[in-house]
Amino acid sequence: MTRNCNIAMLAVFALAPSAGAQEHDGTIVIRGGHLFRSERGDRVPNSGIVVRAGKFQEVGATLAGRDLSTARVIELTDGDTILPGLFDLHAHFGMSLFGRGRIDETEHYPRIFLGNGVTAVFPAGEMQPDKMKALRHEIDSGRAIGPRIFNSGPYFGSARPQWNRNATADDIRSQVNEWAEKGVRGFKAKGIRAVHLRALIDQAHRHGLTVTGHLGSGSRGSVNPRDAIAMGIDRIEHFMGGNAMPATRSAYASLVDIKPDTKEFRAIAKLFIARGVYFDATLSAYGYFGRKEPKVFEQWINEGEFFTPWFQEYRKQQQPRRVFEQFEKIYFVNRTLLLAFY
Repeated sequence: MTRNCNIAMLAVFALAPSAGAQEHDGTIVIRGGHLFRSERGDRVPNSGIVVRAGKFQEVGATLAGRDLSTARVIELTDGDTILPGLFDLHAHFGMSLFGRGRIDETEHYPRIFLGNGVTAVFPAGEMQPDKMKALRHEIDSGRAIGPRIFNSGPYFGSARPQWNRNATADDIRSQVNEWAEKGVRGFKAKGIRAVHLRALIDQAHRHGLTVTGHLGSGSRGSVNPRDAIAMGIDRIEHFMGGNAMPATRSAYASLVDIKPDTKEFRAIAKLFIARGVYFDATLSAYGYFGRKEPKVFEQWINEGEFFTPWFQEYRKQQQPRRVFEQFEKIYFVNRTLLLAFY
């Protein structure tokens, strides 16, 4: 697929109803352009896609001879490519607004995710979990526009406001039970101690739910991912841990110097694979706070259109983001580690 082709994302169609939409029967037909088949890694001509009541009825449909007079027909050009919906596994809705503390923004973020082709998200820790639960139900019922949300409930660890560092293992289990009953789809640990993480993992698994973690090197009471894997954690965010991240340094400080051809890296990679633990490297986050390599960080859609007029003007007055040198280095280190891990 060429870099300069236009991208037609199905999620965007829900944001811009066509003129005369009241005359349609709810069927959407997309024809022309190309379809990217992710399971094969190729791109084929799109003969027709039929969507009805928000669900895909046909892909690769034969449209010749059909009466499409009551359907909304979207014609694509030969340069357009349809992508399957993307799943963002680390989709924070949190933002800090003018020094008033961090909140989950649920009005505009859902549309921004869809505008970028993201049709399902795991928030990876929530500042206002009840608010995120309400948003999930609003989207699921069709009363709000946004991606499917696999909500994660509150952070378990110091990332949660008013986190009780002196909580017992039984307290953690009780909290897991409470949020499991509220219907969360998984849990996220960040800034957590070993005794709390062990209880979180065990109790979450009793409910058939998974746990992921933004962990550390073992310094200052943090948990190294190596030790979390021994506890049975399901996924790790940001860095793989192991002996390449000694407890004498922070995880970020160590990550800058890790090389894929060392015995320490090979050992932790083998541990992930042997235990079936997933690794979410969040590569784009490091690149975003670095120099934002143009080939990688092109915008598919003008996100500013989703903001209020006041905020659009506010953005224009802000200075360019300062390059975070440590993350700039980590971005390129992580590219070599990810390739080696793959």
